Amino acid sequence: MQNVVLAGWLAAVASPLFLIAGIVTLIVHVVFALAVYSDATDRDANRRGLVLVGPGMWAVTTLLTGLLGAVAYWLVHSSALATEPLARVLSGAAASRAAGAADAGTGGTPT
Repeated sequence: MQNVVLAGWLAAVASPLFLIAGIVTLIVHVVFALAVYSDATDRDANRRGLVLVGPGMWAVTTLLTGLLGAVAYWLVHSSALATEPLARVLSGAAASRAAGAADAGTGGTPT
């Protein structure tokens, strides 16, 4: 009898706590998604460059992943990693591969 009372009390207390935690999580995800969308549309309008996808996709990603998506957006666009645009990094890597291939064709000696 005591276990049944304890289980009933636990269910009565835990249920609202889980509901509140879910609502808070949903609010946090929406706030982060709105902030990312706002910054991404501003970047797009001012031609500061978005990496990988547009504002809508960054917002949806952040809405689904929450803090993880917001941190990914920040890392790609606003952190020290973003000081050199990704396109330049990728084009530099392609150029260095092409130079390496050219060196391999000449035996590594400059012409």
